Amino acid sequence: MHAITPEAPNDLVCVDHYGPLLKGQFGQQFIFVVVDAFTKHVRLYATNCTTMKSCVNILMEDYVRTCGKPKSPLRPCPIFTSPRWKAGLEKEGIKVTVSLISNPQSNPAEQ
Repeated sequence: MHAITPEAPNDLVCVDHYGPLLKGQFGQQFIFVVVDAFTKHVRLYATNCTTMKSCVNILMEDYVRTCGKPKSPLRPCPIFTSPRWKAGLEKEGIKVTVSLISNPQSNPAEQ
């Protein structure tokens, strides 16, 4: 185990979910949080589910388009341990990194 230190924007992007919350106008009850660990730039996405497919779609369709392709997203929670999550991102040339679930301090998206 060693610390992962980003050296430039999009070197390390931290992701997590927040919720469930009260349902919004269009049924959203979760927030998908994306934080660039170098710049501390935060993007919040309202979503109605926490599926791997939904997360990959948000990252590829919005985050990559507006902020650029992350080199390595840090995945903290069980939904992100899916082999499909890793395969979906690695197909796009994005390396997947893991943080310990028992150590939320290692993931800025959880803070």
